Amino acid sequence: MASIQQLANNLKFLRTITGRTQDDLAAYLNISRQAYSHYETSKRTPDPDTLLRLSSLYHVSVDVLLGIDLTAYSAKFAESGMFMEDSSSYSTKALGEDLCLLQLTKEEAEFITKLRLLPPAEREKFFRLSDIFFHNP
Repeated sequence: MASIQQLANNLKFLRTITGRTQDDLAAYLNISRQAYSHYETSKRTPDPDTLLRLSSLYHVSVDVLLGIDLTAYSAKFAESGMFMEDSSSYSTKALGEDLCLLQLTKEEAEFITKLRLLPPAEREKFFRLSDIFFHNP
């Protein structure tokens, strides 16, 4: 069940894992840093519009913000680079559907992170080479 404390924990976790400060989030939401800090300390609850903006920023669903203990996946999030790329192909997936991403080895996660960071032309070259390697015409 979702709790205000879980929401606060998740907001702090997501802010930290993405390298943002409370000042960054306050500016994004057009509120004071103190008002934002109250979200992370359970002294105040974000309104529905704010929750939507935060879920969009972090590419997770609102129900993830409200109900899943993201800190349990801390190391796997860092390894997977899950929040590194702003892409709609990742933003619409619920975390529950992507748990397999959280179970990658460190080497697999690093590989995927590097692949995601390639420019489109280089990514296309990679896929052509991988087709040759795996003997797929």
